[in-house]
Amino acid sequence: MSSGLVFQLAGTCNEYPWGKKGPDSLAARLCEKTPGGAFAIDPERNYSEMWFGDYPDFPGRKLETGELLADVPQRDKKQLLGKKVIAQFDSQLSYLPKILSIAKALPLQIHLNKKLAARLREKDLESFTDANHKPEIALALSEFEVFAGFKPLGEIEPLFRLGPLKGFSAGGSDSWTNETLRNLTRDLLRLDLDDVRSLQSNVFKISKRKLGGSAYILDLLPRLQDQYGPEDAGSLVALLCMNYMVFKPGDAIFVPADGIHAYLAGDLLECSKCRAFANYYRTSSPSSL
Repeated sequence: MSSGLVFQLAGTCNEYPWGKKGPDSLAARLCEKTPGGAFAIDPERNYSEMWFGDYPDFPGRKLETGELLADVPQRDKKQLLGKKVIAQFDSQLSYLPKILSIAKALPLQIHLNKKLAARLREKDLESFTDANHKPEIALALSEFEVFAGFKPLGEIEPLFRLGPLKGFSAGGSDSWTNETLRNLTRDLLRLDLDDVRSLQSNVFKISKRKLGGSAYILDLLPRLQDQYGPEDAGSLVALLCMNYMVFKPGDAIFVPADGIHAYLAGDLLECSKCRAFANYYRTSSPSSL
């Protein structure tokens, strides 16, 4: 049952290769349990996300009537949206909630800041649908693994002083700064496939003792190689330069605009700024940026 201001939603489940298979996907199970829905889980399909927004490709609906969520507020914009949303977002919902079920690492991503998004929209109206930034918050619903943000320079620099990595140029500087990290990340992503394979092999030559607090690298690298192969430069950027975190159910993370991140595995509730779906860089593997 619903009142004028509160009503139940039905989400749309989508399929990407990184999603969990069949009933292992929380997104798919929740979608299947939605009352009155026709969705049925195929045990051989990968179900990645359940969306509850007004984005046309994966629309939410008012459960009681089946109406598109995008259409419902238009009958009473002032009550359901408010003056600010009407004025600033052209009467469109400004946030997109999702349930994500992740079995395979997502690509490295950086969502544009508002200034850059606005500039790109001026140049390409078709690709960049508006001038908004796209921060997001994620709440873990199961154990949730993520790479997010760059490690402190004091944790990155020692890794590239170790023998197997010492030959790799970190921007040609002995004094590490943020610019050094910028150059290092760029140079890693520009390596040819043979050099990436060689550098990943060199990482395996480092002992856990020498890696210290970054010893998890030796456990995660085979897993990423199994998913994306030994020639993916994004795996090197994530493992050597980014923070690796494991969250328990109820833990949350905020990723600001310009925040580099990549989800690895788990079920989560994500809420992001929307109406800017083209305004971020995303590839089919971690070798991105």
